[in-house]
Amino acid sequence: MLRKLISAGLFSAIAGGAMAQEDCGRTYVLQQGDTLLSIAQDYYAERSKWSVIYYANETALGGNLVDLPEGVTLNIPCVDGETLKPTNITETVAAPEPDPEPEPEVTIAPIETPLLQDDADIKLVTGSNYAPFTDQDWPNNGMMFELVNAAFEEAPSPLPFSIVWENDWSKHLFPMLDSKQVDMGFPWYRPNCEAEPQNERCANFHFSKSVFDILVLIYVNAEAPFDFDKDEDLFGKTICREKGYFTHDLDGPDRRWVTDGKITLVRADTTDDCFRMVAAGDVDAVSVNEFLGTGKLKELSLQEKVVALERPVGTQGLHVVISKRHWRGTTNLYRFNAGLEQLKKTDRYDAIVSRHMELFRQRNR
Repeated sequence: MLRKLISAGLFSAIAGGAMAQEDCGRTYVLQQGDTLLSIAQDYYAERSKWSVIYYANETALGGNLVDLPEGVTLNIPCVDGETLKPTNITETVAAPEPDPEPEPEVTIAPIETPLLQDDADIKLVTGSNYAPFTDQDWPNNGMMFELVNAAFEEAPSPLPFSIVWENDWSKHLFPMLDSKQVDMGFPWYRPNCEAEPQNERCANFHFSKSVFDILVLIYVNAEAPFDFDKDEDLFGKTICREKGYFTHDLDGPDRRWVTDGKITLVRADTTDDCFRMVAAGDVDAVSVNEFLGTGKLKELSLQEKVVALERPVGTQGLHVVISKRHWRGTTNLYRFNAGLEQLKKTDRYDAIVSRHMELFRQRNR
C-alpha cells in the first residue's frame, strides 16, 4: 500500500491534472487494499473526490465505503467538464514551471431557490458554523442546504419550505422538532438504531436516507505512522475522541473494540486536545470525520506533524430528521427520500458535492 501511495503521489506531482483527463470515463477493477481515497488520488489527483466515485457506483459497492469488494468493476466518471483524450496519442509531459501562480478559488454561483418561502407549509431547522455543510457565510448556505433544496425540487409534488437558523444545535431535537415548532431538521448523524433502538434519537425521530456520507478517518503522528489495512491493526492502540463524540463505530455489536479492551479510548475535552496529544506522542491516534480533521490540521498548524491514514475506520451519514409524533412525518419523509433518490441519479448531485468539497479543500490547504 505504501508503495502504491508513493507512486501515485509521484505521478501526480509530475503529471498534474493530466491523469484526470486521460482516465476519467473509464472503468477500474477493485484490487485488494484499494480505498476510495487512493482511487480518487490515482484518477483525479485529488483524494477529496472520492465521493464522485462512490455515488457513481453506490449499487455496485453495496453502500460499503470502507472494505471495498475485490473484483468489482467501478465506473470512473468525468467531472468538471473533463473529457477523455485519444488513447493512441503519446503526450510529452513538460517539467513543472517554477513558482506557479496560485490556483484561483473555486467559484460557486448563487442558486435560485423558488421553493424557499417565508410562509411555506414545511419549516426546516438547521444551524450555522458547520462549513461546508451548513453555514450562512458559505456559498449557498452550504452543501447540505443546496442538496436538501435540490432534493425537494426533485420530489413528487414539490412543496415550498422555509428555513429557521438556530445556531444552538442543542435546541434542534428537543424542544424544536420534538414539540413540532418546526417540521424537519438537518443535518444529523443517525446512530446504529438497529442495535440501539432505545437510543434517544432512534426512539423519537425518523431519519431520511443519507444525504451525504462522511468518511471517519484515523489521524496519526507523521513521525510514528502505522499500517491500517485491517481492523486488527488498531488493536492495542490508544485512540482519542472528544467527549460526546459518537462511539458506535468503534464499539458497536460488530466490533466491541472498547468493551472488549481491544483499543484504549481516551476522551479529551476538545478535538483540539486530541490532535495536540497525537502531535506530542501522548496517544497513538485521533479518530474524527475527514472534514473536521482537515479543518483542525490547518487551524492548529499541524499539517506537517499529523497525517490521515488511507483506510477509513468507518462512515457516518448526514440525514434529515422528523419527529415520530409529527402527523405528516412519514408522508413528508417519503417525498423527501423520493426526491433525494432522483437527485442522486442526476449529474446535479455530483456537481453540487464536487464544487463544495473542492472549495473546502482549497480553503484548508
